[in-house]
Amino acid sequence: MRRSSRCLSGSSRWVPRPERARMHGTNCSTTPDADGAGYAALPSTPRRGAGKKVAAVTGKFRAEFGPGGEVAWVEPETLVVEAAALAGIELQTPCGGKGKCGRCKVIAASADGLTPADEVETATLSPEEVARGVRLACRTRITGETRVDIPAASRLGGGTILESGLVDGVAPAPNVRRLSLQLPQPALADQRADLRRVLAGAGVELGCCEADLGLLRELPEVLRAADFRPAVALIGNRVVDVRPADALPHVYGCAIDIGTTTVVAYAVELESGRVVGTGSAPNPQGAHGADVVSRVEYADAGAEALAELHEEAVFVVNQVIVEACREAGIEAGDVYEVTVVGNACMAHLFLGLSPHHVARAPYIPVIDQALRLPARALGLAVNPRGEVHVLPNIAGWVGADTVGVLLATRLAESSGPTLAIDIGTNGEVMLWSGEKTLVCSTAAGPAFEGAQ
Repeated sequence: MRRSSRCLSGSSRWVPRPERARMHGTNCSTTPDADGAGYAALPSTPRRGAGKKVAAVTGKFRAEFGPGGEVAWVEPETLVVEAAALAGIELQTPCGGKGKCGRCKVIAASADGLTPADEVETATLSPEEVARGVRLACRTRITGETRVDIPAASRLGGGTILESGLVDGVAPAPNVRRLSLQLPQPALADQRADLRRVLAGAGVELGCCEADLGLLRELPEVLRAADFRPAVALIGNRVVDVRPADALPHVYGCAIDIGTTTVVAYAVELESGRVVGTGSAPNPQGAHGADVVSRVEYADAGAEALAELHEEAVFVVNQVIVEACREAGIEAGDVYEVTVVGNACMAHLFLGLSPHHVARAPYIPVIDQALRLPARALGLAVNPRGEVHVLPNIAGWVGADTVGVLLATRLAESSGPTLAIDIGTNGEVMLWSGEKTLVCSTAAGPAFEGAQ
C-alpha cells in the first residue's frame, strides 16, 4: 500500500501514487526565488473535512463511498483504502495495511466489483461481519464499479491535538536578525559595490563572504527602490534577504514537533520570542502503521518506500507551517529559521535517512548530532534562503524531542531528584538524580496524541 505525491493539492491532502490510482488536474506550483530554487505553493485554505468530492475521471472504474457520496475513478486492482484516499477519505490503518488490526472496516453494498475475501480477512472478521458484507479496505481490491460505505469508526481524524504549552521566561537570543539600514548613496567618490555597501552598513566583516546568487540578482533593484534605506535579514553574519523596510517589519521562525501520530508547529516572532501562531495535523505516515516499528518495516521495503515516508513528513511539516503562518497573519516567506524535534525514527524519516539500524541491535542511528541545513534542501515552505536546525538524538529511540523537554524544563538545574515524562506514541522518561540524567523510551501508544 503505497501513497505519495510530489505536491500539495488544493484539498491539502495526500493522494495515492499515480501508478496505483491516478488523479490528474491537481494544481501544483512553486514560488521560486531569483535563482530558481523555491518552496512549495501550499493550498490557500487547509482542508477541514470535505463535502461531496469527485476525483478527476481518469481511471477505468467508478468507486463511490458512503454515506457522503464521494467518488474516485480508479484503475483495476486498486485497494479500497487507496481509492478512498483518492476521494479525500483517510482510513485508519495502524497495522500498516497488513489486515491484522481490523480498524479499516468498510461495508460493501454488494460483492460486485471487489475481489473475494482472502484468508487474512476471514481470519480477522467474524462470520457475522462477513455475512453483512464487511470488508477490510487494506485487503480488498476494486475490479469493477462499486459502492462502499465507510463507518465513522474507520475514518482517520477527529482527535484533539494539543497545541498549547508553557514558555518559562526564556530570554530571546535569535540567530536571525533584522536591521534597518540607512546607506550612503553611490557617488563618484563612493563607488563601493552594492553588496559591500550593505555588508558595511550591517556591520559584517568584509572579505570573502557567503552570498545567495538569487539575492545578488535582486539586490540592485531592491536597494534603489528603497532609496538605499532597506531592511535586511541576517542569519549570523550572512545576509539572507534585503527588502524595502516596510516589506520586512519582523523576522519569524517556526518550531516543529514531529510526533509519530501528530505534528505541531509554532510560529515565533524571533526578536521578542512571542508565539504568534500554531498549526497541527495528523502525521500522514500513520497510514503505514501506528508505531515507529511499523514505519521502520515499511521503510525497509526499499528506496521508494523510504522516499514516500520522507515526502509525507515534509508534506505535513509544510502543512502545519502554513497553518501557523496563516493564524499569525504572516507570509511563510518571512520565516527564516526552522527548528525540528522528533524521536529518532521521525528525525530520520524527515531527513530521508533509513532508520533500519536504529531498530536493530546494537541500535546505531545514521546521525546523533545537531544538524543545520538550508531550507531549500528539504523543500520546506519557508524562505528558501533560511535554515533548518534538527536537534540531536540521544540514543536508540530517545530523540530530539527528549532534548527539547530537557532544555525547556531545565531538568538538570533541579535541586533534587526530579522525574519528567513525555507521554506520546513513543514515550520517554527522564530522571535527574541530582548528579546525572538518565533517559529511556517506551511505547505508550497513539491515544495520548489524540488518535484514539
